[in-house]
Amino acid sequence: MYGSYDIYGRYYDEYSQYESCGWHDDCKRMHTHALAGTTSCVDGHVHHYATVTKPAPSGVKHTHLFECVTTLNDGHVHKYYHETGPAIETKNGHYHEYKLKTEYADWHTHKMCEKTSVD
Repeated sequence: MYGSYDIYGRYYDEYSQYESCGWHDDCKRMHTHALAGTTSCVDGHVHHYATVTKPAPSGVKHTHLFECVTTLNDGHVHKYYHETGPAIETKNGHYHEYKLKTEYADWHTHKMCEKTSVD
């Protein structure tokens, strides 16, 4: 299996998807979620966004961090950085919800409220 690059330009291969749990020599499988959507409408415009969460261990209670920049609309972008809520179990895995405001740009913020992909 060949490695690949994430959205931050970091290289991953089949070994980097595992992390030592710190108590034993065994490993915990790591996973990520995709998230995408459209911000709230403010000042007559919206922004679109898409990113992948930072990895978190599978099989235990966890949240994910995520960050990125919205699309360029109305002459500006918005940065965002947040942590998802806890895992919500489904029959096919789990997902996380998130609710946040972007950072200020052009004297305003936008709301983002959605669910991640199921893993």
